Amino acid sequence: MVKYLEIIFKILNKLIIFQIYYIDYFISLLLRRRTFKLQFSIAKKLTTSKYLGQEFVTRTQLERQRTVDRFTIESNLTNFIDTFAVKHLIFWDIGSCVGNFSIYAARKFGTVISIEPDLLTYSTLIQNVYNSKMDNIETYPFGLFSTTGINKLNMKEFNIAGAYNSIGRLDHQGKTFTSQ
Repeated sequence: MVKYLEIIFKILNKLIIFQIYYIDYFISLLLRRRTFKLQFSIAKKLTTSKYLGQEFVTRTQLERQRTVDRFTIESNLTNFIDTFAVKHLIFWDIGSCVGNFSIYAARKFGTVISIEPDLLTYSTLIQNVYNSKMDNIETYPFGLFSTTGINKLNMKEFNIAGAYNSIGRLDHQGKTFTSQ
């Protein structure tokens, strides 16, 4: 049943995109110049979520969940940041995902080191950091491992803001990594 719903959603999504494209094309004919007004206005609305006074990039439902819901799900992390924040200390956000906790910590710590090895997610991270206008966040597109060297990033799923990725041959639970 879920597979059928996914297929139907993909078809409807393509139809909507197709209709938006042709509405913009029709507007372009009327204006006698190429315009993307409808596409840009819809994309802007669908791709950002405002939370804690910060506008976050949320192109997918998963990004939205990682941005907003994580503050509730991982309230212990915000409590940790609130409790131990000192302006002259460095906060390390390892596996920073879309950067919501990096941005939160940047308001309280002197420097934030934000590390995200998944380049799909890293693109969202740097956009969110840029939008935050916080100049004390440093972002790095690599992972951390127990040894020095080059290793491959195993992605559980090929999604922006995906979780349970790992470096090396073991997953987050210490078992042999398998992708979906």
